[in-house]
Parts: sequence; structure tokens; C-alpha cells
Amino acid sequence: MTSADRDFGVEVESLGSLRLVRLAHGKANAIDVEFCRGLTKTLKELAATDAVRAIVLTGRGRIFSAGVDLVRLTEESTDYLFDFLPPLEEMFEACITLPCPLVAAINGHSIAGGGVLACAADYRVLAETAKVGVPELQVGVPFPPFAMEIVRASVPAPRFREIVIRGQLVQGAEAVSSGFADEVLPAPQVEARAIEVATELATIPAPAYRLFKVDWRRPLIARARSASFDDVAAGWRHPSVREAVTRYVERTLSR
Repeated sequence: MTSADRDFGVEVESLGSLRLVRLAHGKANAIDVEFCRGLTKTLKELAATDAVRAIVLTGRGRIFSAGVDLVRLTEESTDYLFDFLPPLEEMFEACITLPCPLVAAINGHSIAGGGVLACAADYRVLAETAKVGVPELQVGVPFPPFAMEIVRASVPAPRFREIVIRGQLVQGAEAVSSGFADEVLPAPQVEARAIEVATELATIPAPAYRLFKVDWRRPLIARARSASFDDVAAGWRHPSVREAVTRYVERTLSR
């Protein structure tokens, strides 16, 4: 299947001045080039409308996002990485620089790139049964600059090595102490609570929130933009990385 044959799956629901963005990209919201471009476009279009005061981002069923589509990485040629990595970074940057409040209703498992996406929200409400984490190094892939800085800004220093270097997945109260969530609730309550928080944040004057977010995210953005994207791209294309991803996919599919 070529890129032209694929579409981004998303459902946008209007809730007064809020917009509920429900990821519906395949079975697991696996992140591919269409996902990245589609979510970036959706968020930017919504944020450009004065009527939209806050956005809630969520998934479906037991999965928020399974992270980067590793199967596709192994099936495509290395040229696919040239198409994929820039939109991946642009998607994370779009979340971080979104001028209105972005609240994540993390309905289910949120792994690797999915965990980064959750961390990119301003406020995160997590389902108590959902596992979340960033096992990129265990998979064998480098962190792109924005992904690395989003994780660095979220995971507290005492837990950084265990969560990032060892790739531990966490849930419940441990997800809060590890920086992945602000609240943990039973899954049926997550979306409603996220909407409640977004409604509260939407009452803040738009200029005040926009300027707050610029100040809040400025160090993260500066570090990400100063990093060498070319080095990261070369790392993703390295044969040893591709071999590690292939082994990981084979182990996962054999379970």
C-alpha cells in the first residue's frame, strides 16, 4: 500500500467552544506519516478558529496510541524515513505550540510515540488500566529532538533513567509520579473529566493562555530546535537500528 492509498482517521466533535478530537487511525492509532500530517493539520485548523477555546485529544477502546508503526518501517524502504521523520517532529511541535489548551483523555495504552503524544498535552487524564511509557531505546530507535525534549520536560529527574533508559511501562499512581498523567480515573470517567478540565481552561482569556504557553514551552522548543535533526535521521537509517526494529517486530508478532 502506498502513501497515496492511506488516509488519516480522525473524528472531530463540537462541544460548544471545545473540540473533541478522537483518533481513529487503524486498529491501534499507530503513528505513520499520514497520522502525523493529519493530526498536525487538524490541530492547526482548529486552533486558527477563534470559536475554538480548547481541544480534547483521545483515542478509542483500550488504546490511545500504540506509537510509531514499526511494522510499516520494516516493510518500507529507508526512503520512507525521509517522508516520515519530519512530519513526526512537526506533529509534536504542533502540539507543544498549540495556542489554546490541549487536554489528553488517555483512554488506553499509550506507548513510545503514543506516550510522547500524551506528554505533549497541557493536561493529561489517564485511564487507571492504561499502560504508558517511552521504550524507544529498548526498541532500538533514537528519540527525535522534539520527542526527547517533551519527555525530558515531563518525566521527573529521579525517574528519568528508569522510565527512559530502561523503558519501563507504568500505570495508575505510578504514571502520575512518573510525569505521564495529572489524574488517573476509571476508564469510563476519563473522557468526561478531560472535557471538564478543558471547559475550565477555556474560560481563561485566549491571549493570557497563549502567552503563558509561549513562556512555558520556550525552553523545550529552543532545545529541540537546536538539536541536530540530521544526526537523528542518520541514526534511524543506520542498519543496526533497522535490524533492532525488525527483531522487535518479530518478537511482538510471535507472542
